[in-house]
Amino acid sequence: MRGGAPHTHPVATNGATALGTGTIHGFAGTSHVVGVVAALALPTRTEAFGYLVGFAAGNVLAMVAFSALLGVFATRLEKNGARAH
Repeated sequence: MRGGAPHTHPVATNGATALGTGTIHGFAGTSHVVGVVAALALPTRTEAFGYLVGFAAGNVLAMVAFSALLGVFATRLEKNGARAH
């Protein structure tokens, strides 16, 4: 322990934390640049907008799924007595 009083960190025990984390991270990152560049190549604004909406939704869903899966594994580890954090 480096200086200071001993303390503990709260541990999330439900899937809502994984869902929230995945959702937030789905909106972040640099992959949006890839989506914009590809949308510029489409012939109409409607097609470009549709592509961007699909791209954004796909990113959000992928991050939510990954975070939820990670949460499931962490929960199983903790139930078996292992520390997952």
